[in-house]
Amino acid sequence: MRLTILLLAGILVSASRGFSQEEPITPLPLPSSIRVQSAGPRSQVWDKLSPKEKQLAYHLIQAADAGRTLLFQRTHRHSLAIQRLLEDAFSKEHFQATKTLLGEKGFDELLLYAAKFLDQGGPYAGSNRKYVLKEVTPDQVKTLISRYAGSDIPKQTIEEITSLLCDPKYETQQAPEHPDGKGLEKTGNNYYEKGITGDEVATVLDKSLKPDLNSRVIRSSKGLACETLTVQSPGAVGTALRKMVEHLKAARDYALTAHQKAELDAMVKYFETGNVEEFREPSLVTLVRSNLRSVRLPEAANFSKP
Repeated sequence: MRLTILLLAGILVSASRGFSQEEPITPLPLPSSIRVQSAGPRSQVWDKLSPKEKQLAYHLIQAADAGRTLLFQRTHRHSLAIQRLLEDAFSKEHFQATKTLLGEKGFDELLLYAAKFLDQGGPYAGSNRKYVLKEVTPDQVKTLISRYAGSDIPKQTIEEITSLLCDPKYETQQAPEHPDGKGLEKTGNNYYEKGITGDEVATVLDKSLKPDLNSRVIRSSKGLACETLTVQSPGAVGTALRKMVEHLKAARDYALTAHQKAELDAMVKYFETGNVEEFREPSLVTLVRSNLRSVRLPEAANFSKP
């Protein structure tokens, strides 16, 4: 089986778009402007909900917000650290310090980068190319990392994040565009542990290696293996899934139909056990897809719980 089938959840979406392997791979320039829209109109919809519907919507939105951690985690191994860096750098407390460090042009460029990064859930556009900074220097990026990304980041990680943001030749693609996965080890996606090659995957695909929706391919003492992501997973992934389960269980008390309750129960089991059939059988894809986007409570609500 070709490696095209292995690269999960649309990771090779761009493979069929006719890119030639002979063409140079270059990053995208940042857009000159970004339109930011108010969430205010959503308050009109919110006001029309019944108290029970508001409780249901609240818990689903909270589960969706927690789920965005998984979105960032999947797009790049360092996306969560970069997310933290950008959000802190442009916070009310650090806004001016960031501007002083970068200057006018660098500040504007990084602000555009942050808008695209947070909207896309990572450093790559839908075209399978990354955006790259030109006005912000590598030294400035390292300063931002030291200030806002945490004090415990290894030196190698700092270098990799800096290269990802500034080097036009480093991990330019999120996924390989060659149908057999050529160049997988040079891409930036986090569906595979860094360094795994397409040839390695093709050798064991559908034999000892059977990836699924919620798995990540890693190296083990016995060769390549699938790491299933559940509430028991360590670090940010497990934390996010546990928060999602907490709110999905709470949402069940406000479900409007027996079918909704069954869907929520199945999704909770899926996150707890990792059994993908719990995801497929109740056809919950539509509900999850609509709520794992960048959804926020309307500005007019302004509360922590209804």
